Amino acid sequence: MIEQKIRELKAELIQYSTLVLDMVENCRTGLIEKNEDLLNEIINKQERMANDYEIELDEMCTTYIVKYQPKAKD
Repeated sequence: MIEQKIRELKAELIQYSTLVLDMVENCRTGLIEKNEDLLNEIINKQERMANDYEIELDEMCTTYIVKYQPKAKD
């Protein structure tokens, strides 16, 4: 059960990191080409998506820790 949850978490983390890498590349391109539309898209769309991913990942981690935390033994 926990292995499946860890795989789901890894998949979400990969999607998040891919989005962030795209944002960095688009920022570089936008700055070099002085493309204000691209930079505004990053700020208005991609950054919001990245923030949503971050919140979702944080909630997933917290939930998994609460559900599957190791129990102390005497």
